[in-house]
Amino acid sequence: MANKLRGLTNDNYAKWSLQGVFTPHGEEGGINLGDIEALGYTPNLTEIERYTKETPEKTLARTDVIQKDATLNLTLKSITSLVRAALFMDDPEQYLTQSATTKTVTFAKLVKGRVYATGLKDITVTSFEGDAVTFVEGTHFRVISETGHIEWIGDTVATGGELDVSGAAITVTSGKQQFGLMAGNGLRGKLDLFGSNEIGVPMHIEFWDVKLTPSGEVALQGGDDYTEVQLTGRVYADLSRDARFRFGCVTELSA
Repeated sequence: MANKLRGLTNDNYAKWSLQGVFTPHGEEGGINLGDIEALGYTPNLTEIERYTKETPEKTLARTDVIQKDATLNLTLKSITSLVRAALFMDDPEQYLTQSATTKTVTFAKLVKGRVYATGLKDITVTSFEGDAVTFVEGTHFRVISETGHIEWIGDTVATGGELDVSGAAITVTSGKQQFGLMAGNGLRGKLDLFGSNEIGVPMHIEFWDVKLTPSGEVALQGGDDYTEVQLTGRVYADLSRDARFRFGCVTELSA
């Protein structure tokens, strides 16, 4: 039995878990990514190769790496403000604003079950006049104030109406994010991963420069489980750093 190696101890098993923080470029503080269902790292190497003809059959003689890059795949359960911004591809620090406004909106025809936009948010209806009739809220129409819509619930089709409506002032302090769909090309910043596992050695993994974009379909509804978001992270090199650490750094933490 002397020709067998001694087995390793059970201390070498691991069950990794981690927490993530993303710091957009230009910001001082990072944003916690919350509940991360899954996160994978895929390094990609492009090689050139030479099969020598000095032998009866061509044999591999040399390979050289000519390109390196990496991608991350993230599945997130915590739909934070930053995750929403990455999903819809806009700046996370964009918020709904509106000056206090009053306007008159004219409708040519009002049909039961249809929903009509006023172009304002947080609306209050002052009056709604039809042809020789005053429309009554709750009888003829419903107000969806926050989004600024009117739902016509009257039993008959109205051939026209004039709606006097006002929209409340909304400032950045309201904290209501507002995104332009695909206004940007993704969120770029530093990604820190902090090992939280008790089985195996935890790691602190730093990616200096990552661009987060949606991964495939954006599922806005469907399924019976909690919503999850899938993002792809493109890993860029930081050429200002030592060659060993251009893409990132992995540091062992205390167990």
